[in-house]
Amino acid sequence: MLNRNQRRNLLARWTDPDTSHIAARKITATTRESGVDYMEKLVRDYPRLTKGELMQLVMQRGGHSYVKLQSLEKRLYDAASQGRIVATGKRRCSETNHIARIWCVR
Repeated sequence: MLNRNQRRNLLARWTDPDTSHIAARKITATTRESGVDYMEKLVRDYPRLTKGELMQLVMQRGGHSYVKLQSLEKRLYDAASQGRIVATGKRRCSETNHIARIWCVR
């Protein structure tokens, strides 16, 4: 079990399990930034898609070395927090059938 000081990691929450903290420490800044670059390019090439539709697109394309499916959402929100992409509205997602944000490059 990791102690509080070992769990101090910006890439994982305090409440996340030890395995998440161990995995987060393995992510390099270069890998993370490459994932954000990939998400920005994906949103630029396929604007107005939801997160679910973007994930489906990545799966259809055979994934990406820097963006594993489980980290797609995080890289999407990293790109948004950096101002590189923006949620421009909401609509029903064709993958989940839920109302979801749609993404565009700023």
